[in-house]
Amino acid sequence: MSTFDLNISASGLQHPFDTQSQSPFSRFQQAFSLRFAEWKHRRTLVKLLDLEDAILEDMGTRRADLFAALELPLSQSASKALAQWHAERKVTG
Repeated sequence: MSTFDLNISASGLQHPFDTQSQSPFSRFQQAFSLRFAEWKHRRTLVKLLDLEDAILEDMGTRRADLFAALELPLSQSASKALAQWHAERKVTG
């Protein structure tokens, strides 16, 4: 089997998250469930605001970072943003 044959046989496969083949209700349901999960996660981040600044620093985050992450739209992951900001802070000091 050549590479060309492999590409032809794989062309009929669909990506599991292919939004073109999903119904509008399925896309809505998927988007809603992702945003709901993000909202639930942010509720736990709010509880971190009760901690002292020294404890937050030990955890590798700052109070300002938590506020900024909570202000992001629900379509963006607050956890990924916090991790990215922490990594940038480690590099820049």
